[in-house]
Amino acid sequence: MNKIPPKILKYFKYAVEFKCKITPPPKTSTELNFIIQNFEKLSAIDYLTNTSLNDVSIIENQGFWMKIVFNPVFNRSKVAPVFSDDDKINDDKSELKSKHIQAKLIENLDNLIAIPRYLYLKNDNSGFLSNRTHLKFNYDLSTKGSMYHNKFELSNASNNSAFIYVTKCDPPIDKYKLRASIRHNFSHFHKIDNIEIKTNPYLIVKNLQEPL
Repeated sequence: MNKIPPKILKYFKYAVEFKCKITPPPKTSTELNFIIQNFEKLSAIDYLTNTSLNDVSIIENQGFWMKIVFNPVFNRSKVAPVFSDDDKINDDKSELKSKHIQAKLIENLDNLIAIPRYLYLKNDNSGFLSNRTHLKFNYDLSTKGSMYHNKFELSNASNNSAFIYVTKCDPPIDKYKLRASIRHNFSHFHKIDNIEIKTNPYLIVKNLQEPL
């Protein structure tokens, strides 16, 4: 795709491309679907791809990766009509409001730390799935990460909002390095690591053709 039609660039103007590594990898399609369903709660998703759920692919890719293109200014994805010549994009949000919605999504994605494993919830914590209990994310910090001790706070996970987020950090810290320094219980949580976020609509559309 050398020249991208203006209509498509307009549609992706406030899109957000998000890439991350999930550690440990989901073991089953049910575990993966639980992760995807919770990403879908954050925003409309136009595109999602991930490493195959087999050991060979995970080893070849040095882990399990996900790439998601969110489009937060729409209530649902309109990718099919936007790539058609017949339909028009209906966007009744002001530019200021659209920028605010995009910025809020970016903030949420940048603060992601972890999500509970579905198999753990199903087998050992069924109260979570029925919204009766919340989960605390227990962790240790590596030696290099000890500088972050008592410098940040994390949310708890609930069935309505399963992700663990950084809710406070004072002074501001490098969350990329923070995530790398966190050591957690693999049987209870997936850590969300190596996060990359892009907002350039031209690059987002171009990257749709690129492998994960």
